[in-house]
Formats: sequence, C-alpha cells, structure tokens
Amino acid sequence: MIDNNIPNKEYESITVKYPAGILEFPTAYITHLYEPNQNNVVVALGKGNTLFISTQNSDGAGGYYAVWTVENYLVKSLFVLRDF
Repeated sequence: MIDNNIPNKEYESITVKYPAGILEFPTAYITHLYEPNQNNVVVALGKGNTLFISTQNSDGAGGYYAVWTVENYLVKSLFVLRDF
C-alpha cells in the first residue's frame, strides 16, 4: 500500500527451496504488493507440508501484512491485511 507516492519497489519473485526442488510463486500471488521489507519476513511450519510465510511491508506511512499459505509445495492462498 502506498500513500500519495509512486511505489519504489514491487515484489519481483518469491522462491522457496525444499528437498525435492524449488517453488517459484505464481505472479498472481505477488502482484500489487509494494515496498517489500526482507527484515520483516517470518516463516512458520504448520501441520504436514504446510508453510505460512508472512511479511509486514510499508512505505513509512501506509502499511500492510501479507500471509501466504503453501501446502505440499504449491501456493494455496494469499491474505492481505491493510489499514491496521
């Protein structure tokens, strides 16, 4: 989310490496997410082969949380919380 500014950065890619290969996130799961902050990334392991990847991003004024769910090495969902 950007407040009265042109975005400076946008996600180019997200890659997850796992024992059997590499998962490259589909473009639909990273489009329109701006000002990524690599220092605010958390990865949590759920049951089975489920990963939760979360990040808090901001341009300094506006911000949002993004949480991706990866099951069996496929991106299943993206949840974005804005205006917190």
